[in-house]
Amino acid sequence: MAGKNARWPYGSTAALREDVLRVLGVLKIATGEQIQCLTRPHLTDRHRRDPGRRTRPHRNAALDLALHQLTVSEGATREGRKLWGLTTAGLRPPPRCWTAR
Repeated sequence: MAGKNARWPYGSTAALREDVLRVLGVLKIATGEQIQCLTRPHLTDRHRRDPGRRTRPHRNAALDLALHQLTVSEGATREGRKLWGLTTAGLRPPPRCWTAR
């Protein structure tokens, strides 16, 4: 899902980046699956054969935000899922252009 935009090379949308910032602002640390389940629970039954595909858009949004030093990888769970957290810059409200739809 590589994007053509140099600013967001992982191809995330503003809505997905907003989801990541909103969940991490409350939970402080979460996996891509947890972010997806909290913000878009209607997608939990999709891609049963490959659960990684279901959360790939939110992981890509977290990666795009990491390039702008708003999120940071906090390690991994015992199952190997990457944990994401906010940096101090990520705690500030995002610029309006990042969350505009």
